[in-house]
Amino acid sequence: MHDPKKIAVFIDGTGILYAQKELDWNFDFRKVVALIARELGGGIYNAFYYAVQQEDDSAQNGFFTAMTHLGLTVRKIPLKIGKGKDGEQYKYANPIEVQLTCDAIETINNYDVAVFMTGNGAYVRLIEHLRSHGKEIVILSAERATSFALINEADSFISLATFREELQKTRDRADEHDSNGDENKSGMSDDEF
Repeated sequence: MHDPKKIAVFIDGTGILYAQKELDWNFDFRKVVALIARELGGGIYNAFYYAVQQEDDSAQNGFFTAMTHLGLTVRKIPLKIGKGKDGEQYKYANPIEVQLTCDAIETINNYDVAVFMTGNGAYVRLIEHLRSHGKEIVILSAERATSFALINEADSFISLATFREELQKTRDRADEHDSNGDENKSGMSDDEF
């Protein structure tokens, strides 16, 4: 009898937000992680979620807390303020791709399968590297929001649209606003996961 596959999940928060917009529906991350384990026949070693952290955004902080309670490792890339040559301030963040790539390489001995929830073609070289180390690569995203080069480089592609009925998040209108009546920018309440 073979040991079950160890699966690492890498979720590019920006890419997944774009995929949800393309699909025109949001998904329940708890159900997504369960689907990955079931479809790939293994256990989740770790699921990482990467996002740029907005300044003093209580809705986003609630979302990060909920993701942590689900067991995901949340990697927050801080938004920074810089000053241009003209003295004007601007906001920027280091690319999510750098942190995700570092984690995928640093943890390479802990998993057999890497699932990338992104459509970003910038990960093609990382995928080539992981495959050269015998890792199975799966892309889970919206087809219209995914680079063809990324799909082509992976061992398999799973379309989120295929599992809409299973993964689509349900919520009532009250969940779309926080306790102050402001719109919930994350689109999710703490208890929806």
